[in-house]
Amino acid sequence: MSTREAARKDFQLLVLRMYCWVLRCFPTQFREQFGGELLQVLSTDLQNPRPDASLLWRTDRILENLADLVASAACERVLEWRNKMNKKWILQILGIVLLSFWVILMSWGLGRNLLHWNVKDPYLLILGEFQSDVEVVFMDGTMFFAPLLAFVMFLIPLFRLKFQPGEGVLVQVSIRQPGRFMWILLGVSGLSAALWLGLIFLARLFG
Repeated sequence: MSTREAARKDFQLLVLRMYCWVLRCFPTQFREQFGGELLQVLSTDLQNPRPDASLLWRTDRILENLADLVASAACERVLEWRNKMNKKWILQILGIVLLSFWVILMSWGLGRNLLHWNVKDPYLLILGEFQSDVEVVFMDGTMFFAPLLAFVMFLIPLFRLKFQPGEGVLVQVSIRQPGRFMWILLGVSGLSAALWLGLIFLARLFG
């Protein structure tokens, strides 16, 4: 084997390794089902280029294959995530976003008003200088109910409802055992809701 052919084989082996690295980004099920076939197609395309293909054309072809693989891997990951996504995770994500939003704004407001932080009013930052009554009411309502709503969102997935087939009659209600992460979410949101409502009650009582 000539030096040129050996260099060509080494280059092909390097490109195939790059293809294999990108294939690892695909979901396991997709990789087990189509990975071997896809790698074979890419290997054949690499070993049998056009007779008149220039080095620039071959390089462009390899980069195009790599770009297609990366895009396909990203799409397959999104599809896998969407298929696995269920109502439980949707509620948990919404609850986390809502609780995080409330904690950030509360800390921001307390720091500005009690600790005299030199920061802009969060209401002005979010709603702007010209605030309509509807915007203010919506913002106040969000801040008032956010921790309680987050707690309810974390609590709902724990309930398992069983209905009578074909009749839609509820026949059984059970509660799932929450995991450690769910206990943390419930504890943080529940404690935040209790403290927030307690502060509001004390402010009304002694205000």
